[in-house]
Amino acid sequence: MGRARRQRLIPIVDAHLDLALNAVIGCDVTVSALERRSREEGQPTVGLPDLVAGGVAVAFATLWAAPRGKSLGNAVPGAIEHEDDIPTYSAPEEAHEQALAQLEVYRRWASEGRIRMITARAELDQHLREWENDRIPGVVLLMEGADPIVSPGQVGEWWERGLRIVGPAWASTRYAAGTDRPGGLTALGGELLHEMAGVGMALDLSHLAHQACHEALAYDGPLCVTHAHPRAFNDSDRHLADEVLDALTHRDTVVGLTVFNVFLRAAGENGPMSLARWAEHAEYVASRIGWTRVGIGSDLDGGFGRDETPVEIDSIADLRKIADVVPAAEREGVLGGNWLRWLRGALP
Repeated sequence: MGRARRQRLIPIVDAHLDLALNAVIGCDVTVSALERRSREEGQPTVGLPDLVAGGVAVAFATLWAAPRGKSLGNAVPGAIEHEDDIPTYSAPEEAHEQALAQLEVYRRWASEGRIRMITARAELDQHLREWENDRIPGVVLLMEGADPIVSPGQVGEWWERGLRIVGPAWASTRYAAGTDRPGGLTALGGELLHEMAGVGMALDLSHLAHQACHEALAYDGPLCVTHAHPRAFNDSDRHLADEVLDALTHRDTVVGLTVFNVFLRAAGENGPMSLARWAEHAEYVASRIGWTRVGIGSDLDGGFGRDETPVEIDSIADLRKIADVVPAAEREGVLGGNWLRWLRGALP
């Protein structure tokens, strides 16, 4: 007799996790967050076993290189000064090598059976069938800050490596103005988007400065926002102005909301947050673009720990608690169904 099928869980999709970066800087992401806390500082919230335990079926996992001498400034109060914590780059060739090193982390985990790499619709559907039994998380590669693409002509090479989503900025890059760096897309950025559209690469609007975000809305390809919030709650170009949200009603897209207290707090507010505040942000986005465009992009372990997450979130295994604060009819979509729909349209 075959092995019994596991009880069905609603699959969770988390659209933003810096898994490989954490591994590169010496964190053992292959163990649980609880075990990591016994070895590391900073109250980590993510380990691959937690994704399994929490039913995270798919994660958009980043390739992220940090530009030397740049931070997110006033847009992210209290953010770490990354030059003391992680490798940085001053030339695109350095960023390229750092992203390749992170790519090798994902490939190694895949070879060890810890994750499955997803690059196409057929692979996504096969993965979800297997996930119902084994709970191994799937990974879609997302590049945050496009400087590792040394020139726009390299887009095809990165596509062949499995990269499927690119956010041109973090702080400013050669391609676009970014968080706390006002401005638009550069001429090189226009070339990058042309090459991305040519292969079908998805564009992530997260971290684009206000003007650059407006310009990027004309992108002729899959479009998403992996981790941002409404600017109405947090007046910074790190987040989405109402007119940007309204423009997204004309696109098949999803906006992933983080579980970062700094983004959830109102101006001048201090103290702990709860998922009820996350729900307020979700309801606002839904009021402008519909619940089918609301999802999760937790950014857990993206430079903050358990003390800067809502009180209900001890680790990424707790993302399912978001179901308790959204309308019952929207739970499956918000937890993961909306992102899965988007992926089926965005992947080749």
